[in-house]
Amino acid sequence: MLVTKKNLLINNVKELSGRTIAVPQFGNTQHLCLLNLLSTNGLNTFEKGGNVKIIESSNPDTKTLMDKGDIDAALVPEPWATRLVKEIGVNILLNSDQVWDDGDYSTAVIIVSTKFYEKNKELVKQFLKTHIEITEYINEHPEDAMVKINDKIGELTGSKLDTDVLQSSFKNMVVTYDPSVLSIDKFMTIYQNEGFVKTIPNKDKIYDFELLNDLLKEKNCLKLV
Repeated sequence: MLVTKKNLLINNVKELSGRTIAVPQFGNTQHLCLLNLLSTNGLNTFEKGGNVKIIESSNPDTKTLMDKGDIDAALVPEPWATRLVKEIGVNILLNSDQVWDDGDYSTAVIIVSTKFYEKNKELVKQFLKTHIEITEYINEHPEDAMVKINDKIGELTGSKLDTDVLQSSFKNMVVTYDPSVLSIDKFMTIYQNEGFVKTIPNKDKIYDFELLNDLLKEKNCLKLV
């Protein structure tokens, strides 16, 4: 979601002119979505002669900066978007389905190098099989899945998410084994248009869904990727 600090109430992206906005990492999903939002609303970053400043900030640091009022806005993934709303009272400028492409885009995909893939096809196949099974389990048993996920978050970080934060976050996500090729292609276009690269070599050769589709056929899934 695209959020603004608690004392900054604005109605549209154009009002971010002259503001400082945080993203978790330069070049990642949120950064590209933000650059696209600015471009489509007639705004530019300082690097491109505009007056919008984008900074790179880890999600925990973004929470601190927004709470202190040191940044004006942030485009962050879940569960941090919901945490910012519930824990420090930020305002939602654009919800998850308003940031870009009606929210129908990949935010994380699994990739593997060609070299590794060629040497470890069985391992990759087993990984994909497990990934499909876990994805189906999460979608079929969301409440139980949320408990297991929160337990793991607590184990890894020492602190679990509040139940309402976890539930709200889940509403803004789609858990799937479909990599959404169309959205990845669009991201590559934005990446090139924003000047990260001049060209994208082998663009048509980065996908190989043979193993994934074989596994889906074995499970009699109607939808292949």
